[in-house]
Amino acid sequence: MRVLHLIDVASPWGGPCTQRLAAQSIARLEQAGWPAHDVLLIGRRSDARDAARCGLNVTGTIWPLHGRTLAAGRAFGRWLAACRNAGAAPDVIHAWSSSAGALAAVTAAAFPRVVTPKPLAVDLAPSAFTPRREIRERWLREKGVALDEYVLGLLGEPAERFDARQAMHVGARTGLSSRRIRMIMSGGALGRPEQQRFLARLDLDQVIVQDERITRPWEVIRGLDAALVLAPAPRRRSNSAGLSSLPALWANAARVPVIAEANAPLDGLVTHDRTGLMFPPRELNVACDRLARLHDDRTLASRLTDVAHQLASDRFPLDVFCTRLDGAYRQAIEERRAAYLENPVVAE
Repeated sequence: MRVLHLIDVASPWGGPCTQRLAAQSIARLEQAGWPAHDVLLIGRRSDARDAARCGLNVTGTIWPLHGRTLAAGRAFGRWLAACRNAGAAPDVIHAWSSSAGALAAVTAAAFPRVVTPKPLAVDLAPSAFTPRREIRERWLREKGVALDEYVLGLLGEPAERFDARQAMHVGARTGLSSRRIRMIMSGGALGRPEQQRFLARLDLDQVIVQDERITRPWEVIRGLDAALVLAPAPRRRSNSAGLSSLPALWANAARVPVIAEANAPLDGLVTHDRTGLMFPPRELNVACDRLARLHDDRTLASRLTDVAHQLASDRFPLDVFCTRLDGAYRQAIEERRAAYLENPVVAE
């Protein structure tokens, strides 16, 4: 039984967190009677190298014309034809986002298909996370972040859709109140080089720390004391605008408290004063107050993270997700087989 995993890296649900989830799911599905897996990225070859950092072995890539996913139809068709000729046609196609599902529906209508528009699951095992001490010692050595400093991480996927200035203001303003706070964010969120030079002139480069590993939360999440989740910046919206809530789920699983903008798409993962703290859109002073509360009241942070971790454990465990995938694959194949037996001409 062979599964073709179709991942659109330009989709909010096609980034590093989804790729990590796909890699972990494949490892478990191989033990459940699905021994053969191919991974096709809708993206560039450099995206395949990035996927390898997430533990995902990529079989190939197709690049859509003008960056539009549906424009990759011809390339996808050639890929499927080559698979047939090699005797490696997929038994089922798993599209890991709505955009990938649309491409599969147009180009591969003859194949059984499973679409997961918002694949939400997380591995809760301690071995899934890099230990806190290892992370903090590395930051001390590489970034100069003291072991006793309070570290806030800007989480979200894709990182390029944030207005990083909001996050900078939250970290800087709270830090001015005698609290030792450092903020971790990726280069994609930090923005253009001239913006980074502007930070240096304001001495904010002493507050902001750039680390690309924040885009792979499992590598650094245990080193954070809190996580900040913002809504997409209006000026950075695109045809596939939106954010994945998987980074926030990683925070819940790692017992890291989340401060979230109220209009951020979080799929119910953060509820104010229950599983995290929220603030009204663009209200940075309120966000600073939320951060100060977490900084000063570790009991509050512990209470929030206990409930958030339980939510992740009850609703989004990886093993349950993989069991559902196994059932969905088998159902899709059976439905396609039944359709063929009923009307072979239409099914073809």
